[in-house]
Amino acid sequence: MPIPQKSNTSDAACHMKRTVATSTDPETTKHTVPVFRSRAFWELPEAIAEVQIGMKTKPLVQFIMDWNHFPQDREEMLSGELPPDCPTDHAAAIASVVHALCDRDGYELPQCLKCLRADNEITLSLHPVATPFTRKVRSLSPEICHEHKVFYEANLLDTK
Repeated sequence: MPIPQKSNTSDAACHMKRTVATSTDPETTKHTVPVFRSRAFWELPEAIAEVQIGMKTKPLVQFIMDWNHFPQDREEMLSGELPPDCPTDHAAAIASVVHALCDRDGYELPQCLKCLRADNEITLSLHPVATPFTRKVRSLSPEICHEHKVFYEANLLDTK
């Protein structure tokens, strides 16, 4: 796979571009696909706001992948503060994921994330916990999710 190249998009979030083939035909033109690479949790609200409905978990999953792939960058990923205009549910989702990763790997949770909670119980994709499926997701979530009222399957934290 080609090495991602920085794009000239936002300064607040680190966006990368990757060239991908659209078919197996070598004569086919390749195109560039943006790839979000999170450097710190405070960059996530902008990334979540930029993606379409139904894709809201993508920046959080990328953050988990970066956390798992780049342990040397974890201190940097934990630095900073969430923007004051970050929606409550987005902030709680970020806090739930970061809290679980910090607990698992022995890092202190940033103070600004400790008291963040969703108004109502939701899944990481920001859907209410109201159906048999979402209640099942809730039952498979790490215990720490209850503090933030944002739920996801525990194995998501192992995403590489």
